[in-house]
Amino acid sequence: SGAEGDFRRGDMIEVVLRDAAGEQRIARGVTQYSAVDVRRIARHHSRDIDGLLGYNYGENVIHRDDLVVLS
Repeated sequence: SGAEGDFRRGDMIEVVLRDAAGEQRIARGVTQYSAVDVRRIARHHSRDIDGLLGYNYGENVIHRDDLVVLS
């Protein structure tokens, strides 16, 4: 979990799965948080977002309504 690169809230980003076999792009979506925000909230519970950032755009980095799963 985490973020690479630089993106802002509202940008289209790719979700990449990395494992021993390499990397696979598994989805694309519109992000609710910037890359800086994602790095701050990574590995924390969604209930902690307000305390970490001082604001909360929702408990998901990409809401399912804004997500396309790639085959």
